[in-house]
Amino acid sequence: MAEDYQHITLSVNEHIARLTLDRPDERNAMTYEMGAEVKRAVAELNSDDSVRVAVVTGAGKAFSAGGNLSSLGRQAGLSGKGPGMSDAASFYR
Repeated sequence: MAEDYQHITLSVNEHIARLTLDRPDERNAMTYEMGAEVKRAVAELNSDDSVRVAVVTGAGKAFSAGGNLSSLGRQAGLSGKGPGMSDAASFYR
């Protein structure tokens, strides 16, 4: 694939795309940067007529631990302990 990704890997072989969350040291916990790469990769796959199926997997022992809460909190401008992030819904969309 043409894109250069830092937090995921993407390949296509015989009509099968493989998108791998590639932060095994963090159990592939999602960050805004990783989410942006996944969004770009999906757009790239959608524009490739040779792709028939996509497999999403995680590197290492875990698929994904979910959202990296400290990273998401910093991005949302939150510090310390406290309830929820107001823009968490936009991240997960």
